[in-house]
Amino acid sequence: MRRLALALLLTAAGCAAEHPAVPSRAQQVAPPPPPPATRAVRRPAPQPAETQPIWRVARDGTTGCADAGALRLLREPAADPAALRRLAAARAEGGCVTVFRTSSWRLQQRTEDMLRLSPVEGAATGQLYFWRDQVQEDRGG
Repeated sequence: MRRLALALLLTAAGCAAEHPAVPSRAQQVAPPPPPPATRAVRRPAPQPAETQPIWRVARDGTTGCADAGALRLLREPAADPAALRRLAAARAEGGCVTVFRTSSWRLQQRTEDMLRLSPVEGAATGQLYFWRDQVQEDRGG
């Protein structure tokens, strides 16, 4: 009987060693280390649309174009009828429109001689390029 009890005990011990119910400390997986500390870079928060300055054209009847190249082409003098046709085609193909002072705009991009503005109100016009000397910041808001 002792032999049988010893055999059963050794068999149970062998099975327990192969399939432990509770993993030992060495078998437990350690959690991954925390990511290395990085230095936070502070960036200025973008201005809300309400605080960005409003822009308006300086004179009624100012031309603004969706394509900056078309706006540049419109500044070329037109001496003959062929040149007038080229200017008319450039105006049509460049998405050019006539703008009045009642329209208010927000600055999107600034270049040396042009500004790209978008309408404050959700107009169907979209973003347009204007010559810098044909628009002005509306100081009255």
